[in-house]
Amino acid sequence: MLPRHAAKPSHATPSTSEGDEIAVSCQPLAVSRESGGDSEGKGKGKGKGKAEGEGGMQVRMILIIHKTSALIENCLGFVNNVLMSSKKTLVLDLAKRKGVLRPRDLKDIGVSQGYLSKLEEAGDVQRVGRGLYMLPKGNVSGNRSLVEVATLVPQAVICLLSALQFHEIGKQAPYAVWIAIPRKSWKPTIPFVPTRVIWITPDSLRGDIEIRQLEGTPVQFTTPVRTVIDCWKFRNKVGMEIAIEALNDALKKKLFTSDELYLCAKQLRVWNVMKPYLQVNQ
Repeated sequence: MLPRHAAKPSHATPSTSEGDEIAVSCQPLAVSRESGGDSEGKGKGKGKGKAEGEGGMQVRMILIIHKTSALIENCLGFVNNVLMSSKKTLVLDLAKRKGVLRPRDLKDIGVSQGYLSKLEEAGDVQRVGRGLYMLPKGNVSGNRSLVEVATLVPQAVICLLSALQFHEIGKQAPYAVWIAIPRKSWKPTIPFVPTRVIWITPDSLRGDIEIRQLEGTPVQFTTPVRTVIDCWKFRNKVGMEIAIEALNDALKKKLFTSDELYLCAKQLRVWNVMKPYLQVNQ
């Protein structure tokens, strides 16, 4: 029989080898834990990368929104400029047609009344009276004064020297616009256009008026024959030389017949005064 203390070594060997197996089996566990740590680190890295990706996406979105806002702002500015240019063109065209504009005239073209003040500040129109605007003098036609008078005084009839100039009779270039208005009418005040006024009875002009469209405005004129006869009737105002010149030039250009001249002269009671000059010319 073996001693009791001798049996211990025989049990120690398997114990050692079992411990070795445990050590070996524990090594993969350690490795597994390390790999678990790596996985956790990778997970954290992925989370960090995802956060960085989301942050970059937000920055890109902010940049896109900023660029889009700038683009929209530029587009709105372009559209506004186009609309302003179109509005300006509409108003200036209307001023060219009418001669004199009132704020209420802009209602017909869908433009606010206050827009005229902006055009005045820019120098595109000039204020010529209370609530009255017109194009600058450099942008108007030769008939602008006639249009202005006809706009402000619709019942006025362009006569005498101004009618002579319009009909191209003689060589008159009056500084003022000569107009005829009905008797008992108030003398019109047109501060920016000098005028000479003749008061007449409305019936006396019946059949002796023609209407011309100037810059889109109807303007009343005495006919060529009535214009010449008026010069004789009001010879004390225009001068005898102008009356004779008008008669001779109109007859030379054959602007009316001798019968028309006779009838008009008889009606205004100047035939006897004018007749001797006709005989001289014949």
